[in-house]
Amino acid sequence: MIKKSKVILYLLFLFLLTGCTGAEELNIQAIVTAVGFDKGEDDQILTHFQIVYPGGSTARQGSAPIGGQGNAVYTYTIAADSMLETVDKARNLLPRKLFFPHIQIIIFGEDFARDVGFSYLVDYMERDNEIRDEIMVFTAKEDTAENILSSYTSLTANPSVGIIDRVNNTFSPMGLMNGIFLEEVIKWTYGERRDPVTMGIERSNPESESGNKGALDNIYANQNAFDLTGIPLYKGEYLLDWLSIKESKGWSLINDRVKKTLLITAPCPEVDNNSTFGFLIKDSKTKKEATIKGNQVDIAVSVTGRGILRELKCDGKVEDPAYLNKLKKAINEQMEMYMRQAVVKTKENQVDSFGFGQYLYRNNPNGWRQIEENWDSIYVDSTTITPNVHIDITGVGTRRKSTHEPDQIQ
Repeated sequence: MIKKSKVILYLLFLFLLTGCTGAEELNIQAIVTAVGFDKGEDDQILTHFQIVYPGGSTARQGSAPIGGQGNAVYTYTIAADSMLETVDKARNLLPRKLFFPHIQIIIFGEDFARDVGFSYLVDYMERDNEIRDEIMVFTAKEDTAENILSSYTSLTANPSVGIIDRVNNTFSPMGLMNGIFLEEVIKWTYGERRDPVTMGIERSNPESESGNKGALDNIYANQNAFDLTGIPLYKGEYLLDWLSIKESKGWSLINDRVKKTLLITAPCPEVDNNSTFGFLIKDSKTKKEATIKGNQVDIAVSVTGRGILRELKCDGKVEDPAYLNKLKKAINEQMEMYMRQAVVKTKENQVDSFGFGQYLYRNNPNGWRQIEENWDSIYVDSTTITPNVHIDITGVGTRRKSTHEPDQIQ
């Protein structure tokens, strides 16, 4: 019995000594955190890999200078005719093997998105077992992916991390707390009855030389900052147009993508007052209801939630319930206007970026079969979208009276 126990113990010891089959050391891998695509010359595509350098300086990520010499990230650019050729060329250019599991963002330059289309990379991305689908997708507005990925950003040493943090900020412009991911873009384009969108991004100061590390020594940080701009509209894999920030808020509301908060500014209820007031919309929920009669489609989009007054430049008194109702009506009408404007822009471009066709397919399959073949024209010509917003005022901040009221200032 004792001999058997020794044998078992010996075998267990040998098992602990075994290594990982097929494992590779990190010091021979190039960890890719972002990939960008631009239209090159002679029908070639420029692919940009942003790679983390663990030995580089990370002084700006903490309170004290740490790390070694060099940059925290580097961007490599490769011109090729296909993704496979790009990866093959990278073997000669990079001193390390490309490592894809940590890709966080993909950026399309505007010319690439308009003229080439993202189908260029989809097949390779879907086949590679190292690449995750949970990658945020952006389109660079009137810019190249190279410029975005080559800009040093303040407060974060890695530009891709700074971009993701911008999206995850609760007060992001469109309320898109969770962003838009590669998995969704592929599903919308090839697996569902809708046209895709991505998120939009642009440099705050396109004329600045933010690719120079010296830009970080300038206290004026706007020159190397990014803005989350309006949502880009795609027809299939090609970029067509852009929604404005306000229209993008309407897109988020219709698609129930406002997961936490959304800031809305509306005109004051007083006719002779050109000032505004601001609301923080919280916990909004969107529901749709559709009817199909022949080729006529009517879709009611209802949004409910609550709002907190954050700024008031109006003449009314918030302690008056009747005036609060006027503010409530004004903010609801403003949100409905954003939604209508977003619908108008998609109809002008003849794209169903809201997935109304997919909604009809799932919720009214019999009616959908009658209009499916002509849905593109039916959506543009004979589909009515009616927004109904019901946001309740649940708070006015830490004071009841406005500082604009004369008796408040002594």
